[in-house]
Amino acid sequence: EDRSQPLISGAAYFNVSSLYDPADKVGLAELTAVMLREGGVGELSPNDLDIKLETLAASIEASANQNFASVGFSSLTETIDEVLPLWIDTMQRPNFDERRLEIERGGILEGIRRENDDPGTIASREFFARLAEGHPVGYYATEETMTAITRNDLIAFHDNYYQPKGMTVAITGDFNTQEMITKIEALLGTWEGKAVTYPEIPEFNVTPAPKIYLVPKELEQSVIIIGHPSVFAYTPEYNDLSVANDILGGGGFSSRLFLEIRTKRGL
Repeated sequence: EDRSQPLISGAAYFNVSSLYDPADKVGLAELTAVMLREGGVGELSPNDLDIKLETLAASIEASANQNFASVGFSSLTETIDEVLPLWIDTMQRPNFDERRLEIERGGILEGIRRENDDPGTIASREFFARLAEGHPVGYYATEETMTAITRNDLIAFHDNYYQPKGMTVAITGDFNTQEMITKIEALLGTWEGKAVTYPEIPEFNVTPAPKIYLVPKELEQSVIIIGHPSVFAYTPEYNDLSVANDILGGGGFSSRLFLEIRTKRGL
């Protein structure tokens, strides 16, 4: 509970990962998540849903990454009873409108084209693709993989992975906890769902052969990335390494290397 403002926000988290994308349709998890919200829900078309949320001064957003997918909402306290059913419908009854699908696909394709204008993005993308060669963590969306995704792919991906088993709900804001639990149970309590079939993810090669890769591009300066696999994310070792990295260089202006090399020496 947080009674400081008349606002309520929350999210449902699912065991949905971009690592589950087929190799020839990389970007499927991302596009499915985007279309949960943008493709209309239940009896509401995309435009109807947009207008409804604007009228309520509310928002619903969905996204997916390599770790999980989330469907979140933000609402005024006074309109929460109208927003919660829309949020539930976004998870359970997305329409995946064909016209809006092409609009969203076009936006993602434009982003992919722009990536090739940014040397830092190119270097990072190619580094991880080579470091994780043969593993889904190294996959990245291209014009070919995004174009290959169909509306039926979105429907199948949603039907398989967006299930209540293992779903986690987090809500904060201006409400009474027990009353909110009652509301959520009333809306989600009948969602039985079904078993989820997960793809087999290959083992990650933690000792790839040392190699040097060059990506030629006409520029005034170079981008150089050097690295190797170290520890898996979300482990105690990862937390230790993250703190050390922040101190040494990852902390930007406050990091030790930045202060010494840039600030003190002016290099």
